Amino acid sequence: MGAKNKTKSMHFDLTDDLEKRLLEYAESKKNFSRYIKRLIQADMLTGGELENLEIVQKTKKKYDPKDFEIDM
Repeated sequence: MGAKNKTKSMHFDLTDDLEKRLLEYAESKKNFSRYIKRLIQADMLTGGELENLEIVQKTKKKYDPKDFEIDM
């Protein structure tokens, strides 16, 4: 019989401001694993379109989530 659980690792480059902020945001959630699973579920419900998102920075100043827009 196979294993009942599988673990997948994620890499965040802490020298990259965006990746560092993404990690900090994800870690602010009560349950990191559940949060990631719900993001995957949202992608599945959109037919896999989230994988093809193009996120465009609207300004060149210091990183601020409000400076980005999602184009689907």
